[in-house]
Amino acid sequence: MVNAEFKTGMAPGMILRLEQSSINSFKRAMEEFFPHYLNVDLDLPKKYHYEFGLFFNLLQWKIDWTDIEYSNVDLDIADVSIQLTRSFDKALISVKFPAVKHWEIDAKQDVNFWFLPDYSNIQLIFKDFKLDFETDLVLDEHGYLDPVVYSADIHFGESYLYHDNPITAFIMHQFIYFGIVIIENSVYFVGQYIFTNMMGPVMDNFLNHYMLPFAFPSMVRGQNSWDLFTLDFRQTQSPYIGQGWIDFFINGELLYAGEGCELENDNLQF
Repeated sequence: MVNAEFKTGMAPGMILRLEQSSINSFKRAMEEFFPHYLNVDLDLPKKYHYEFGLFFNLLQWKIDWTDIEYSNVDLDIADVSIQLTRSFDKALISVKFPAVKHWEIDAKQDVNFWFLPDYSNIQLIFKDFKLDFETDLVLDEHGYLDPVVYSADIHFGESYLYHDNPITAFIMHQFIYFGIVIIENSVYFVGQYIFTNMMGPVMDNFLNHYMLPFAFPSMVRGQNSWDLFTLDFRQTQSPYIGQGWIDFFINGELLYAGEGCELENDNLQF
């Protein structure tokens, strides 16, 4: 590694190159061996209450959802696409993610309103919901990577709301459809600002703040003791994205009980 930017005062340890072919191979392996649906208890709410009003709350609806049931989420990854490209002065990770191919939510809905009160079944179906975005990764002061999103696009596909009561279905369809149009148009124009500020903290928590704990057995034969170490894979500089590959510059320090070796910052020559 040459001319590393020691913004965080960390000693560089390793460079990891991830190539487009490796991503494609991993994706094919996931399609072959991983399940194509998700059946996990996500601890989603079984009831929900919300209120909204019009004309300075002169007209106010109180809506309760009870006995909420969730179907398996179809997350077939066959259409997921991740491309590493470099376009002029921009390094891009282009992601096309069909987030939800099919997901149903069933509930009992109680509308508490003086005009057309209602209690009936309701079904919300997400179908062919997808998210596309193009992003770069930059280093922050903590050694974490923050996405810089250049473009984002959300499509709700054939998502729809079904209701037993035709009048309520018509009214709620207009609100739901209007909300979908607002979300899709808003993300198209300002999605890069929204996701740039949202995705960084999500990545930090998902990656355990770039710390990987693992148990290492004793090197002495016959001993059954283990020690807990932590691999510090914080970054020392922003990744470099080329045409079909990306280089990560990782601290790579091995910590024991939160302590590591004291090394002076210097460039490595290979």
